[in-house]
Amino acid sequence: KSPRRWLLAAFTCLPAAALYPAIMPDSVIDLKMPQHIITENYALLKNTPILLGNDVSIATSLAWELKRDDIILYSDKGEVKYGLSYPDSAGKFVPRGRFNAWLANARKRGDVALLLRLSDDQRQIKRLPTPDKIIIDHHLGVVVYKKLEE
Repeated sequence: KSPRRWLLAAFTCLPAAALYPAIMPDSVIDLKMPQHIITENYALLKNTPILLGNDVSIATSLAWELKRDDIILYSDKGEVKYGLSYPDSAGKFVPRGRFNAWLANARKRGDVALLLRLSDDQRQIKRLPTPDKIIIDHHLGVVVYKKLEE
């Protein structure tokens, strides 16, 4: 009887697992899963030469969805702090205090897009230089800076 009970217990979890995406609140999806804003702005992000994310999960989602390995972290190193200390990762992180100077230089090379996880008051956007385009979708935002023509 014991194997039968284990089998029954395993199958009782299947309906919950199948229904989980349908019953998950939109607020959780918006906060924890940035794929939807990436998908909605795929062409813009895919064609932007310089991409940044303001936390590791945002940067990872950008890299995964866009099949790119050149995503730069902005503001927060998170759990990859140790890895970013290696010489071969130079240029993969931009601290908030150096962003304005970094951006002025980066815009000479091409367009720059920054995907942000936003707080309720959107302070992150207010602290940035004035962008050319802002897209806000609940708790996520895309900030775009066009290439500066010389």
